[in-house]
Amino acid sequence: MAITATQRRGYDALHTFQQENGYTPSTRELALVMGRSQTAAQQAINKLIDLGFARRHSYRSIVLMPLQ
Repeated sequence: MAITATQRRGYDALHTFQQENGYTPSTRELALVMGRSQTAAQQAINKLIDLGFARRHSYRSIVLMPLQ
C-alpha cells in the first residue's frame, strides 16, 4: 500500500523526533515539527496506525514499522 506525501511527512517527523530525543513526541510536539495543528498531528498518527505503518506500544508510545 502506498503512503501519501502528508502521511510520509508525519512518519518522517515521528521518526526524526524519536531518533533525536529517544522518545515519542506528544501531539503538540509533533504538530510543531509538522507545522500543523494538534488535531492534524493526531489524525496523521491515527492514519499511520490504521494503515499499519505504526502501532501503539502504550498510551503515549508509538512504534514505527519499516516502510516497504
